[in-house]
Amino acid sequence: NSRDGWYNLANALYAAENWEGLIPVAVRLIEIDPLNYDASLMLARSYRDVGQNENSVAELERMEATPIRLQSMQTQRGAGRTMVTGQAIGNQAPQGSPVRLRFTFYGEDGSQIGTETVAINAPARDETTSFEVVLESEEPAVGYSYEVVN
Repeated sequence: NSRDGWYNLANALYAAENWEGLIPVAVRLIEIDPLNYDASLMLARSYRDVGQNENSVAELERMEATPIRLQSMQTQRGAGRTMVTGQAIGNQAPQGSPVRLRFTFYGEDGSQIGTETVAINAPARDETTSFEVVLESEEPAVGYSYEVVN
C-alpha cells in the first residue's frame, strides 16, 4: 500500500519504455491513487503502445470524468504524525465545490493505522490549489491510499 513505492516503480518502467510491465503497476497505482493524472497518462500510453487502444481510450475517459486530478503528492513523516501534501487540479467539479477524499494510512506490517478525510474546494478547470492531510499517530505510516467519498 505504498503509493510512493508504486509511483516510483511506475516511473522507472515508463522511463525504460517497458509498456507491458508498466500496465499492472499503473493499474495498482491507480487503485491506491485514483486521481493521479500522471499515472493515468502512463497507463493510457502503455495500453496504446501494446495495441490495447480500447483500454487506452477508456482510461483517458475515466480520468476526464474525475471531479479533480491530483499531482505532486509528497509524504512527510515526523514525530507522531504523517502528512500528505499535494496539488488538486480543477476538472469536472464546479469551482468551489467540496471534493472529499478519505485517506487510509498503513503501518509497516500493512495493517491500517488510521483514516483522515480532507475536503478540497475544487479549483476552476485546469487551475490548481494545494492541500494537505495529517494523520496523528505514534506509529508512522509507510503507505496510504485514498478514495473519493460523498
